[in-house]
Order: sequence, then C-alpha cells, then structure tokens
Amino acid sequence: MIVFYMFTKTLPPIPHPDKASAPIPLRPSSKALLLLFVVALILITAFELAAPGSRQDKPLFVDFNDFHLVGDYIREGNPAGVYDFSGFHARQAELAGEGIFMPWTYPAQFNLLLAPLGYLEVWLAYLLFISASFAAYALVLRKLAGEQVFAVFVFVFPAILVTIRSGQNGFLTGALIGAFCLLSLGKRASAGTRQSTPHKPRSNRSETGKRKAPRGALSDPV
Repeated sequence: MIVFYMFTKTLPPIPHPDKASAPIPLRPSSKALLLLFVVALILITAFELAAPGSRQDKPLFVDFNDFHLVGDYIREGNPAGVYDFSGFHARQAELAGEGIFMPWTYPAQFNLLLAPLGYLEVWLAYLLFISASFAAYALVLRKLAGEQVFAVFVFVFPAILVTIRSGQNGFLTGALIGAFCLLSLGKRASAGTRQSTPHKPRSNRSETGKRKAPRGALSDPV
C-alpha cells in the first residue's frame, strides 16, 4: 500500500473535460513504477509458492494451486479425478490443511490447457502461466486502448493485483475477450460471427426493361 500511495503522488492532475479526447498524460516514471510493481508482485508470489515455510501462519494456497493440482491429476493419468470432490478435497488438505476446499467446476476443455503445468514445480508453473497470460492481456489492451493504454491500466490495476496474487485466469480471459473484440471490429470471419450482407429487393422488371404482367393477367386487351 505504501508503494501504491507513492505511485499516486506521481500522477499528474486530471485533464480538463475539453481535453478529454487527448491521451491522459502519465510520466515515464509512473509507467515504469506500474510495470515494476507488477513484476515484483509476480516474483514475490512465486517465491511464496516455492518456499512455503517463508510464511509464518500457513503455506500459500491460492487458486493457482488448484490449476497445478489439475495438471498433477492429468500427469498421473487420472483426468476425471478432478471432478471427484471428496478425493480432490483430500489432495488439497495434503497441501494446505483441512480448512481449504475449492471444488473444481471448470469444463474439461480448460483442463487440456493446464495439463503441462503438472510437469513443472508449482512456483515455475505459476511464473510461466501468469507471465504469459499477462503479456497477452497487455498486448491486446494496447491494441484496444492505443495511446490510452496506461490510463486504462491504472483503472483496472486493482483487478490486476487480485489476479496476480490469486493466480487466476483473468488475464487469459481478458486477452481472449479483447481478441474477439479486435476481430469483430475488423469484421474478421475468425471472430466466429457471421457477417450479414444487405438484402437486395428483387426487381419486377424483365431483362428487356419492361414491367412483368401480374400473374394470371391477360397479355392482350379484350
């Protein structure tokens, strides 16, 4: 909190509403401090996962531990075991004690993404997962926000802190949603949406330019 307070003191005043369309100015030191804080928090969380004894109260057990545990199940050849709540709870209790129970309710497709994590130590798996998903999120955010990317970054900073500390998949989800928005704005078929074409009304004229007679009408006057 002290570091975040120091960062807020480096922010410039909010621009006048008449200049709201211009990029919100942020000093280079503010941008660097933001990124440094993110990197430091990722490294601190990875260290706590690597050295459970570094915490005096109890080992760090966050949402990412569930992700890594799913990878362990797949590595052991028991992918369906993650949906056995009693067995899954027992494995969680081995890692963090009886007071922890986070049932696994993700679809099986997501488990495929987590499968490689079981072959790595939990701290290394966290480091790779969070770093890669944050990089993807930042790139998509840069594409969407343009010059306002750091201003948007400030607004979503609390959610970024929670995602880093919990090891959740928020960055991955945000990157996928942002990529869909980019593809949709570019009217790309890869967005998965059907681009409808305007309907052209049928003409009632023949190829020679003459109007067709109504069906059932006499072609010659009586």
